[in-house]
Parts: sequence; C-alpha cells; structure tokens
Amino acid sequence: MTRRNSTSAIAALGIFLAAQGPTISEGQGNPNIPDIESVGVVKVVDPFNAEPAQRLYGTLDMMDLVEAQGRKIMVIAHEIFPSSTQGSAGNLPGFPLGSPDTYDGVNRGLGLGAVTGWDQKTGEFFFIVPPKNTALAEPYDENQHTSATDGVRATPWGTALIGEEWSQSPSIVFGTPARGGHILEVNPLDPGGSLSRVKVMGSFSHEGIAIQKTSNNYVIYQGDELRGGGTWAGVPPVAGFACANDTPRRGGAVYRFIPSQKPKAFNDLQANGGTLQAFDFLVKEWVTVPNSVVAAENPDVIRCWADTTLSHVSLWERPEDIEYDHGNLYIAVTERSCVVAAGQCTATLFDGNAPNRSLGHVIRLNPDTGDWSVFVDADTVNAAIPDPKFGNPDNLVLDREGRVYITQDGGTPNDSIWIATPDKNHDGVADTFARFLNMADANLGVPASCGEPTGFHFLDEKTLLFNFQGGARQNDFGVVQDAACPLFNSRIMAIELGGTDH
Repeated sequence: MTRRNSTSAIAALGIFLAAQGPTISEGQGNPNIPDIESVGVVKVVDPFNAEPAQRLYGTLDMMDLVEAQGRKIMVIAHEIFPSSTQGSAGNLPGFPLGSPDTYDGVNRGLGLGAVTGWDQKTGEFFFIVPPKNTALAEPYDENQHTSATDGVRATPWGTALIGEEWSQSPSIVFGTPARGGHILEVNPLDPGGSLSRVKVMGSFSHEGIAIQKTSNNYVIYQGDELRGGGTWAGVPPVAGFACANDTPRRGGAVYRFIPSQKPKAFNDLQANGGTLQAFDFLVKEWVTVPNSVVAAENPDVIRCWADTTLSHVSLWERPEDIEYDHGNLYIAVTERSCVVAAGQCTATLFDGNAPNRSLGHVIRLNPDTGDWSVFVDADTVNAAIPDPKFGNPDNLVLDREGRVYITQDGGTPNDSIWIATPDKNHDGVADTFARFLNMADANLGVPASCGEPTGFHFLDEKTLLFNFQGGARQNDFGVVQDAACPLFNSRIMAIELGGTDH
C-alpha cells in the first residue's frame, strides 16, 4: 500500500458558505474527517490477461457483504460485461474475437452483466449469476439473462438484492417485449442456481437499494435511475412514445416496497408480494402504485403513471444510490434537476439540455415524516472548491459516525471520493464537506479520467473497500469514447483509515 498524497485535499480551509451551505474544509487534519493511512489495490480485474477460472471480469459496480450459515460472501455486480460491449476485444471465454456485440439501444437487455461472489475466508471468486452470450441467436431467458446489474444490497435473511439498471421498453420496430429493469434476488450459497426476478417491486431502471427494519417487517427503498427532468439526451417525444400529457416518459421517482409478509427466505418477496409506493416530494406523502401498473411489467407504464400522478418536483435527474441510516434516507441524485435555495428544491428543470444539469446533489429524506432537504448541493459547495470540482454523486456509504462518503459518476477530470458529515445543527445540510480521496493519487495504474469509483463497503472499522471501474468503450452509435484508456482494467481498492476518531 502507498501513502496518500496530501496535495489532493481541498485548499479552501475554513471557508464557510452562506445560505445554509456546509463548511468546506481540508480533509486531512480535520477532526470530522478520518485520516487516510494508505491506499492500495486488493484485486486487479483484467479479463484479457487472466485465466477464466478467476471468475471476475468486466466493469464492477456496487457490492455488499452477505453473511449466512457461517459464511461471509461479498456480492459484486458487473454493470458491463466484456462480451456485451461494442468494439471490445474480449468476449466470453470460449467465444472467439468478433463474436456478436450487443451493447446498443436495441439489444442491451440481453445478458448485459453478471454477479460475482467473493468468499472472504478462502478468497475465491465465483459466479452467482454467470454471464450469458449475447448473440442474437440465443433466445432471451429472464431467468438467466441480466440487464446491467448495478445495485447490490445484502438482506437480513441471507440473500442479496441486485438492481438491473437497464430496462427495455417494448420495441414497435423489432417486436420485442419489455424486459429487464427488475430487482433480482440471488442466493450466494447456491451459485448459478437461484435467481428470483422480483417483479412485484416494479419494472424500471434500478440501482440503489436500501432496507429499513421495522418492528415486524422490512421496507425496501429504490429509485428509477432514468433521467427525470427532461428527455433522453434532449430528444423530443416521438408519436407513440409519450405519456397522456404529451411529455416524454421520464424516470426519476423514488419508491418503497412493503412486503405483505416479513421475508424470511429466498424468493419470499416475489412469492408473497406486497405494496409499491412512490414518494411525492411536494406534498411529502407516499402514493400507492396501482396493482395494474405494477403488473404491466413495463417501464413505460410506471413512468407515465409517475409523471401524471406525482408532482414534477418528485421526478429527479437520475436518483442512483440510496442508503438508510438512523431514520433517514440519503439519495444520490447524479444530475441536477432543480434549483436549490435554503436546502429545498424550489424549481424543477425539465429541459434535457439545461445548463449545469450535470452537477447533481444528495437528498436526505425521513421516510416516516416526509421531511426532506438537499443535504449536499453541488452548486453551493463548488463555490469554494478549486478544480477538480464536485459533481455527479453516484454511490454512497455511511460509517458508524454517520459520515456520508460520496463517489463521483464521471470525471472533472479526476474522479474523487468526497465526505459529508452529519447535520448536527439541524439545518438539513451537511455540517462539513471535503474531498476525501482524489483518484489521481490512488496509484491505480490507469489514468484517473479513464474510470470512476463505484461500490463501497466497510470491511471493518478501519478498512473501506470500493470498486474502481475503468475502460474504453464505444457508445450506441459506434463512436469511440476515451480511446486512450485500457479496456476493462478495473480494480478493487482498499483504503486504510487511521486516527482515533474511527
């Protein structure tokens, strides 16, 4: 492990922002921020120079630790798999170079992703949900194929919930049904054999998943990660692709699922069903989603329901990760969807090309009272942060002190991990905000602009694991992005925390 370069921390020590902004502070030396003793690579994920038996490939996203029957298994989601990325040189073991690539808007729902288990005792990596060949000749099987597996949440009953980020609408042109976009429940003790598609929790672009324990049940929170404040890439709605009020089908809603019975085992969620509700941020109430909307298993249907039922302030620009801690939900809104004043969203931006839309914020919501605030707003904090700025909050994790660690989705240009401290003065906003680690100082072996930090997990009180996903890829139109970056050269990182405060 290598010593952290302290020059990556924020230079704006002691600057306090007006309008309920947090104190922007130097990370190291601040008693509110744990010191970083060292940063090191735990595992290099390189499918093109590794034996297939390693069972660890592609672009890693979120992870969580499942403890069951005396075993501890880290469950890791693969958002993008080499064989399903257009222009990659990889493909799955056993498939030659040049096999059909299907990372595009039509076939994205086929086999994009996988789920890996990492046994913490033996160090073994194995597939819980193996990848599938994405060639068009292979029929889509919803019990085997995955669609951009992203979010991971260990359950108290010994399984893991996996969010499929990609939800495919029915294709009028190709005649394909709606598919993907579900919560998947997996049993890491039964790799390759147990996958439950939990359709009763809704069909949309899942990422963050949080679980709240109640006196006799659990409540599961999730968000629709599709852009909520405008059309996709600024494209206007097309006839037959708009909701009843002539608006495009937006995502952006935050949901909760209340099981009809307390789940105790694998597949209880889907087998027993429950109630799906969406939160209206204007009236601060949960609104029940009709059973007919959920049963449609179509992301278009639930998005149009949300767009026409909830107030517009309820549709965010990509609510990604969700964490629950001591009565509050923390929601990473990756892009900017509102103008913030006094910790509240005062106006919603619907233009897909709105200026500064890429900045984003972190929302704090009390799901029981309905009270909420903008916990960290990029516009506010960036007034005192030198380049590279904060933006695109994506994945979150909280430590035992209630500090919120935030990763960036995309570089500015060097991705960072940030830290926001609890709101002890009760103004709805983080008390302090600082850069925790700049990826340029992490000695990853790849340029920091070639990827991003993703999933978090505290292995113990002093060791923070996170994934760094990196790699060059082409977009849906065959245009090379970040051509100078290595292909799928991802890492699992460990940060060793020091000091007496952690």
